[in-house]
Amino acid sequence: MWDTFRPKDTVWYRWRLNGAEAYLKKDGESWQTAFKIIPFYEWSADFGGPEERAPPESLSISNAWGFGDDVALHPYLSLKPYLLTVRERMRISPGMDVCFAADLPPLLKFELSPETVLAEAEPFSVSQTWFGADTMTGEFGYSLIGRLLPRQSKQKGSSSTLIHCEIYIKNNAKTMFDLDDFVVYPEHLNVYLYEDRLISDTLELEYLGTDEKINVNETKGYGYKLISPSIKTDVGTIIARRSVDLIKHITRFC
Repeated sequence: MWDTFRPKDTVWYRWRLNGAEAYLKKDGESWQTAFKIIPFYEWSADFGGPEERAPPESLSISNAWGFGDDVALHPYLSLKPYLLTVRERMRISPGMDVCFAADLPPLLKFELSPETVLAEAEPFSVSQTWFGADTMTGEFGYSLIGRLLPRQSKQKGSSSTLIHCEIYIKNNAKTMFDLDDFVVYPEHLNVYLYEDRLISDTLELEYLGTDEKINVNETKGYGYKLISPSIKTDVGTIIARRSVDLIKHITRFC
């Protein structure tokens, strides 16, 4: 699905992306692409490709030029922050560790090489919001309401277009930690292919009562294929760019 692919000339190919779709046709050095974009919450289980199929006439077709025979459809994380919310507020007791999981909507690009990108698109339209501690220090990002879920097990999930991100929260303070929202800053995260699933680096948050620290745990185990490298490769301990008050009292402004 995400491997390099050598298309036949003048043949349309389709990738099925959980309700969204991507199309590509090669004719010498001329390439044509098209994308079907759907709302994120209309996500379905239909996933696979490439397969020979022309796009419907309703889709807009884009043209590009590039030298090469092999092309890849690559997923990657947006540079906008992802604002995740839990379905119900959770209270984390002192000394307790909790693991959450979120499936993040990616961006996609057809590329002949990292230097030659034929087309890019967001396959899922996601609500966006301006959020922060106040109107003067906020940020603009994706709003994924109810998408931060307690991880139940390590069972293998289904292959999909979404990027699976695990978040560990450890309360090392002497007080309760109330979790409503969590912000993922994706520029620190690599994206890997593992057993036909897209997986990001793991985030580890340590709550200290008056401060917090976030550690990016790079996944480098056997079988993990790097698909999209982080922009900031100097990972390790990252002091969170927001105060504890921001995590506990995030406000949406639109």
